[in-house]
Amino acid sequence: MSRKLSEGFDPLKIQAEKRVKKERSESRRKRLRKVLMALLLPVLIVGGLYAVGGTGDFSEWKSVRKQLSAIKSGDAAPETLNELIKSAQNIENVRGNHAPLAGVYTVYALQMISEGNNRNASKAIKILQNEYASELVFAKLWDRDLLTDVCKACQSKSGFVKCSSCNGTGRLSNPGGHLKKGGRSGSASKVCMVCKGSGKVKAAASKCAVCGGSGRVISKERVAESFKKALKREKTLVTLKCVQCALSLRVK
Repeated sequence: MSRKLSEGFDPLKIQAEKRVKKERSESRRKRLRKVLMALLLPVLIVGGLYAVGGTGDFSEWKSVRKQLSAIKSGDAAPETLNELIKSAQNIENVRGNHAPLAGVYTVYALQMISEGNNRNASKAIKILQNEYASELVFAKLWDRDLLTDVCKACQSKSGFVKCSSCNGTGRLSNPGGHLKKGGRSGSASKVCMVCKGSGKVKAAASKCAVCGGSGRVISKERVAESFKKALKREKTLVTLKCVQCALSLRVK
């Protein structure tokens, strides 16, 4: 061992050299993978497009991307959402367009919910339920059950709400109370016959003014978070669709 050290043998130096060689080799492999992906990606994209369809509608997808950018920046005009839906309706609902179209309706539905426009929100959600329920990533974002909290006004966790007849007290005032012996007045209240004195009734029997008897209310925070996620994912999908369509047109 002493002879090897005297001849310039250094274990630490050898280990360092091996580590440098290993890092260089890994770096070369990474660069090679990037080059191969850059060469193969267009071929894979176009090949996938011909397999699943949906290579057309380039101008419509460009419009959708422009409208999504305006919505994300906060500079969208009031009619931008309507234009977004019109663009989506002009795009053929084939397998290659399924996910990004689901994203369009999800963004629209969530925006309508945040604005309190339940009519348009319900229309969009009905389309999602009928045609795009299989797109589970977006389904988790527009599912109303995941966008609500327990109504604090009635605290209904099991289908019961506060009785509106007695205001949850279980008793009603009785102005015509009888007189007891000695001239003192008797009981001035009676048991509420609607809730049988419990103060609560089933939601169908008495609707809460806040939640309408459902026991749950829309959470603005959850809606805002879902909208942000939907918009981010949808913008990525639509950008990819634009790239796919452009590549398809060049190949043709």
